Amino acid sequence: MEVIKQVVEDPTLSPVEKVLFAILYCNRQGKECNLSVQDLVDYVGLELEKVRKSLEHLEQGGLIKIKKDCRITDASSFLNCAVLVEGLKHKGPEVPRP
Repeated sequence: MEVIKQVVEDPTLSPVEKVLFAILYCNRQGKECNLSVQDLVDYVGLELEKVRKSLEHLEQGGLIKIKKDCRITDASSFLNCAVLVEGLKHKGPEVPRP
């Protein structure tokens, strides 16, 4: 549960990013989580662009890894991500938050 604590306490993450990470973490099977982007949009109640930017921010921070063949272009896209667990190597992003 150390990874959850790190995410919750991270001041660089927005509330939306923390919720998205929690959704991915709770829906993982092993290190992978296969949800449609529409599922994530529905869970958080935000527009696709905000969800896409939040996912990119999580990836830049080292919390998730979006596979190279995944394109978040529309709500029917599928997100295949590796959610890092106890060996989390989180780093602060070098770009402004969405």
